[in-house]
Amino acid sequence: MDKKNFRKKVLYSPLTKIVIACFVFGCILVIGAVIKDFVTFNRNLSFLLQGIIVPILTIVSFSWLYKVFEKRKFTEFSINGIGKNFTIGLMLGLILYVLTVLAVFFIGGYEVAISINSVVFIIPPLAGALTTSILEETLFRGFIFRIVEEKLGSYITLIISAIIFGLPHIVSDNSAGFLMATIMGLLLAIYYMYSRNLWCVIALHFAWNFSNQYIFGINVRSHSKLITFKFEGGAEWFANGDFGVNTDIFTSCCCLVAAIVFLILCHRNGKIIKPYWNGMKQSPNKDLLTK
Repeated sequence: MDKKNFRKKVLYSPLTKIVIACFVFGCILVIGAVIKDFVTFNRNLSFLLQGIIVPILTIVSFSWLYKVFEKRKFTEFSINGIGKNFTIGLMLGLILYVLTVLAVFFIGGYEVAISINSVVFIIPPLAGALTTSILEETLFRGFIFRIVEEKLGSYITLIISAIIFGLPHIVSDNSAGFLMATIMGLLLAIYYMYSRNLWCVIALHFAWNFSNQYIFGINVRSHSKLITFKFEGGAEWFANGDFGVNTDIFTSCCCLVAAIVFLILCHRNGKIIKPYWNGMKQSPNKDLLTK
């Protein structure tokens, strides 16, 4: 193999693509942090600027990476059907979260609301929650998951991506946060397999985080809550740590059931990709995304 072909093979290898994507992701995070530190005189303005600049940088940067490495448009961010896709993902995320909250409530997990704040409290975090969802889903599902899936197949990639997604979410005082984040990572990846559209998973991710941190504010480490609940004595095990129901057993079960349902739908619709050693010549990803 000549040096030119070798360099080309290394440059366009899955590992190189992922490393470059992570580097771009890191640069965007730094830019977002700089904006936040620079605009210290107005908190609302800093969130607003982050909510505008960071998503635009994310879409433009990763669209460029797709064009360079795969010679195609970044169709996962297609504006065709964006309203429908975002709405479906948003409703799914809200339904999953509300079901979890109701389960905890009806078994006496926590008391009724102890405070209801002005809607103004949740406006600044709105941009932040959406920005986080766009960044994480673009990297984890739109780039890393998809690239690894085309080589190792859907099942192996689901396990790897779920663990990778769970690691940064480890709760300092126990492993419940890691378990829940891993299951959520599994659900998001399977939902991406089913929809092959980033707006769907971004909306689901956004709806869950925003509900947990800023709407219900159930024992969450946040100062911008619309409704604040209080756990009854001895019921803290429902939401260990500082991340609300993100760490309770009902949340894990609810998201796991949803993941299984979408995995069954993926099977029925032929959206499971086999690993390269099984002789798959054409990835369903490319067929679905070039339509």
